[in-house]
Amino acid sequence: MEGPPVDVAEALSAGIPGELERRAREAGLSWRFVRVSREPEVWVYLGESGDYIVIPGLYCSCPRFQLGLSSTPFHGCHHVHGVRYAVEEGRYREVEGLDLAQVVREVFTLGRAVSVRRAVFTG
Repeated sequence: MEGPPVDVAEALSAGIPGELERRAREAGLSWRFVRVSREPEVWVYLGESGDYIVIPGLYCSCPRFQLGLSSTPFHGCHHVHGVRYAVEEGRYREVEGLDLAQVVREVFTLGRAVSVRRAVFTG
């Protein structure tokens, strides 16, 4: 029997366990977050084995976040919490002028934000 649906925003605003907090801080200080849109606020996490779409306080496309939706309590993933540390410490990049739909397509079909990586590393 399934319980009530998870209120993601509410669950993510609650406290998080120490190990998740440590991993979120580490991710946030890694310079791997790239803001690709201010309105709506959308980030890409440039991972070693894949890139993820992150909407702060709401969503991450990584498998841990997706699988965690069926867990109680739900804490999200270190990417969705790591954005906060990246912003607080100014340890992120920002690219403008990219087609947001294309970035999302790349992440979901290729596993990599090719246009973001091109802009960050060759731009």
